[in-house]
Amino acid sequence: MLAVTATVLGSNSEVGTLRVVILHRPGAELQRLTPRNNDKLLFDGLPWVSRAQEEHDAFADLLRSRGVEVLLMADLLTEALASGAARIQGIAAAVDARRLGLPLAQELSAYLRGLAPADLAHVLTAGMTFTELPSSAEADTSLVRRMHHGGDFVIEPLPNLLFTRDSSFWIGPRVAITSLALPARIRETSLTDMIYAHHPRFLGVRRAYESHTAPVEGGDVLLLSRAWWRSGWASAPPRRARRVGAHPVRRRPGPHRAGGADRAGTRADAPRHRVHDGRRRTRW
Repeated sequence: MLAVTATVLGSNSEVGTLRVVILHRPGAELQRLTPRNNDKLLFDGLPWVSRAQEEHDAFADLLRSRGVEVLLMADLLTEALASGAARIQGIAAAVDARRLGLPLAQELSAYLRGLAPADLAHVLTAGMTFTELPSSAEADTSLVRRMHHGGDFVIEPLPNLLFTRDSSFWIGPRVAITSLALPARIRETSLTDMIYAHHPRFLGVRRAYESHTAPVEGGDVLLLSRAWWRSGWASAPPRRARRVGAHPVRRRPGPHRAGGADRAGTRADAPRHRVHDGRRRTRW
């Protein structure tokens, strides 16, 4: 269990000294990708998982060698799930009664409530197939279960957890849980929310939007200074988001999937910004 430290958490700069970072090590959720589902789960192809893990480990070790404290999302999630309230929140977000039907949803929820924190964390990130769901006489009568193939997902995996910046961001001493627009990513924010709400490491951390989620994604926010930050949208901004940020900026969608504003520009150091103008040119 990570101890509660006296370190003041927060961020006022994109280029300041990094002290603490949350990473997600590639895992079983990426192994769920197949040629049938990779587009739906927002991957252009099938990743080389073992190579991705090697590269992640090397990157994490490099950060640690520079004095950065690396927090792994899987560890944070497992430790947060020691809380009964966190377990209820995570299971409620993962089990879709409208899609599964009430009997199967109740059966699935009861099974998940009996899992150890590490096993539950695995299911919440890697998902679960109908084959992996334990069988019972009541569940076997579910029409939804009979209509699905065994390899179909009763809980969808979250392979995009790799991009931890998207589901939350910090503005000064406050954290904001974001609103991920694409269906394949919506549940990611429930895990981030659970960690910040129930992990002892983050006790007392205030929310930038109190109990509400930020109407942008983390990759669409750029901290310019202690007083100013910039927000953008990969597509048309929602009405709720028009008041967000000091200087909103729209990014022109690309020919394939539109990326976040962090792909349109970023900060290199204190006086310099890198801007991509959408015409395969980069300006400094």
